[in-house]
Amino acid sequence: MQIDEYPVPNECARARQFVLIPAAVLDDRRIKAAEKIFFAEIMALSNNTGYCYATNTYFRTLYGVSVTTLQGWLANLKTYGYIKIDVIRNPDNSVKERRITPYCLDFAPYGDNLGESPEILGEPSPENLLNPPPKNRQENNTILNNTGKNKRESTREARPKSIEDVRAYCRERNNRVNVDRWYAHYESNGWKVGRNPMKDWKAAIRKWEADDGCGPQPKGGTPSNGTSITDGFV
Repeated sequence: MQIDEYPVPNECARARQFVLIPAAVLDDRRIKAAEKIFFAEIMALSNNTGYCYATNTYFRTLYGVSVTTLQGWLANLKTYGYIKIDVIRNPDNSVKERRITPYCLDFAPYGDNLGESPEILGEPSPENLLNPPPKNRQENNTILNNTGKNKRESTREARPKSIEDVRAYCRERNNRVNVDRWYAHYESNGWKVGRNPMKDWKAAIRKWEADDGCGPQPKGGTPSNGTSITDGFV
């Protein structure tokens, strides 16, 4: 792959994607509006690998800006600690790949002592040289790094760790579910809802409330005869 290759993204596929701007970047008045959007693009491109390897040609075509403008965006984001730039070179010292690593919410901004190299200035960092990119890799773009495709650990739990977890959740919801009966029912059928494996035990509790009319009770009042109108939004 040549360093200046650019794959034209599928416009329909791209229209279904979105990017996120961290509040730290959004609120930083030192960063121009265009640079904030540019940073969001870098974060989206870094979704799978942890860094963005798109070329200047990709960004220039995407945003319709000059090399000077693009280099200014990169320099400003780097100056204020929001990105780290490394250049991977071939044995003949030609540029093989540029890696832009964005600041993320669970990391502090990068300091000046880390990877100092924009495409025309520095040298690759040692840690990146230990992990060379795969050969013939397709150009970095948001279609390949759609955040919707990124596998993330679900916060839902298929089944409770113990009956005490069920008791605690029912107390939290202030419902009238017979916890022992509910737990025994699903434990006996192998934790299935109908014919399918249970995917979210808390959702099963809420469905049980609706089916049995034992939903949350109003605080300080008489027990309700059914479920709250807000149950479906919990």
